[in-house]
Amino acid sequence: MVSRPVTYWDRLGWEDTLAKPANTELQRAYARQGLAGRNGVYTPQIVVDGLRGTVGSNLAQVRQFVRQSKGASAAITTRPISDGSVAVGYAGTAPREAELVLVALDASETVKIGRGENGGRSVTYTNVLKSEERLATWTGGTEALRIPAAQINQPGANRYALILREKNAGPILAAHNLPRS
Repeated sequence: MVSRPVTYWDRLGWEDTLAKPANTELQRAYARQGLAGRNGVYTPQIVVDGLRGTVGSNLAQVRQFVRQSKGASAAITTRPISDGSVAVGYAGTAPREAELVLVALDASETVKIGRGENGGRSVTYTNVLKSEERLATWTGGTEALRIPAAQINQPGANRYALILREKNAGPILAAHNLPRS
């Protein structure tokens, strides 16, 4: 799971310090393509496999969507290298052009809400996105690459994951958490 705080609540006079315009655009892109379940743009929203959406607090619906997932059409493997870098292998099928993305995450961050209907409260994010970097384009088959140690050392991040997804807010084909060092 990756938390992606959005910017569209900024109009209420409070800007979430963790929100990013790219997160807002991704959520809108999912809504434009149409998600199974509850579609649209709202918070808290969860998107499962890039195909299904529901209210993030609806645990029963989230579990149902996870069970309905077709399973990955690809796989990602990693192996640490002695210099601190990571060897990555990925293989499988891609119905359309896909991308391998490295996401840097912070395991937990709490932000105080300054205004709006939740003003004065706090929100705690789990696995909040700190940065995201496209590593490669992929059209299927078997590929390998090396992630240098410096790329796995982003400010504010203490977890990293790889996501293989179809481009333009497409389905997630595979995901893999990098081992914590």
